[in-house]
Amino acid sequence: MTLDDHFDATEFINVPIQPDETGQPRYPFVFLIDISESTTVLPPGSDKTDIEALNEFLGDIFGVLHSGPPDDELEKHRPFIDVAIVTYADKAYEHMPWTRADELNLPPQHLSALPKTTAMGHALAYSIGYIRKIQQHYTRQKLPKSGIPIIFHVTDGGAKDIGPEQAQLLELRANIDTLNPGGERPTRMLIYHFVTPNGYRISQQDDVRDETGKQVTGEELLVRMFGRNHVMALQHGADSFGTLVRFITKTISRVSQGKTPTAEMLDRLMDTFKANPPTPQ
Repeated sequence: MTLDDHFDATEFINVPIQPDETGQPRYPFVFLIDISESTTVLPPGSDKTDIEALNEFLGDIFGVLHSGPPDDELEKHRPFIDVAIVTYADKAYEHMPWTRADELNLPPQHLSALPKTTAMGHALAYSIGYIRKIQQHYTRQKLPKSGIPIIFHVTDGGAKDIGPEQAQLLELRANIDTLNPGGERPTRMLIYHFVTPNGYRISQQDDVRDETGKQVTGEELLVRMFGRNHVMALQHGADSFGTLVRFITKTISRVSQGKTPTAEMLDRLMDTFKANPPTPQ
């Protein structure tokens, strides 16, 4: 099964992003959000479900991306930042098409969980194809090569259609490394995975197991598939999603400042945030 089996380019949305007179490169970011049935579970000791927290998180991060105080880090770059939301349960759904950061609607359209399972592999493949199409749009518009594209993936980690030893994962990894393998200008992309505070318990209830049959948490499964540097587990506490907002804001700011930050620099930024998590409440 190939990547194209998961993403039908013929049904891709109309891309509204238009070139501007400055000729500045554009910076695409996808928010990939798990809205499967497990996001509605309220574990003992938690004050909100994941889907409730995710709606608050999107409102916060989109508020920062849309506007901010004078001279904030993103002030000069918002017109060149393109944002989209893809949600998934049993399959991927376009929740919000590509939109310039300074034209975002606030608050963003409400997320509603679906009584479906977690097709994470399909959703990741869809999101990679989603970025491929916006890159093709940039090329047609004769824009400069875009900044490093990033997918911010938020999930409880209970993948049902992909695992550490499956061939589909190897293909995903290859397509993460280069959006156009073998092309004249290979473009690196990044996917960061954030496991929600309820993910540990929910994944255990869902009985997620690795290739040996051992029961694992959502965080452990993602680390085995994508590496520890690209997985952050959000802690229980009032500021857990606040930490995520700050990380994403800082990451987008660095990417959009024209300094061409490397994937390694962004990995170090994630390590800094992981080393200083909020104190659990």
